Amino acid sequence: MFLAVDEDQCLGILKGGIKHLFMLDSQNETHEMDAMCCLDFYTHETVQRRGIGTRLFRAMGRQTHISAQGWAFDRPSPKLLAFFSKVYDMHDFKAQPNNFLMLDASIRLWGAGLKQYRRSKKHYIPDAYLLPETRESEYLGEAELTKRTPIRKSTAVIPQTKTTQSEDAPARALTADELLSKRSVVLPTASRTPSLPN
Repeated sequence: MFLAVDEDQCLGILKGGIKHLFMLDSQNETHEMDAMCCLDFYTHETVQRRGIGTRLFRAMGRQTHISAQGWAFDRPSPKLLAFFSKVYDMHDFKAQPNNFLMLDASIRLWGAGLKQYRRSKKHYIPDAYLLPETRESEYLGEAELTKRTPIRKSTAVIPQTKTTQSEDAPARALTADELLSKRSVVLPTASRTPSLPN
């Protein structure tokens, strides 16, 4: 869970997680997948259209190493669909009986790769939706490592746990289990925004 805060006021929230889904593509073929999902997203009405939602999704992308184009969205509102159309140029959503929306190409990519990873008990992420710094993730089985850019502390404050590395060591990509065990990450706002009404 990510929060955008201004002093003691919450300006926005983004809750994401991995869900086991059965999705239909445009030819009505069923695909089984463990996809990254946007479960809840909200920015306060007084601070909408100021980039807070974009910052939340980018921070979640840095944390999960999966771009928003590869996510499934749980019951998105018309405003959220307009946000995706404007910011990420996402238009071709396939409505599902389970109330999740996902791009048709994403459904095919997530579904195609799950079968080969099922026996290895590793979480599958399609290469098309990996952010560049995640190529060294041990659970993706990538042999070639690329240089990673660490997350700036001013952008995302990640609570320290026993499983995290020291500050001197470069941050590593999280496994699906580690990602699900995280509670929340608080994003400080970069510029001063108006206070919320009481």
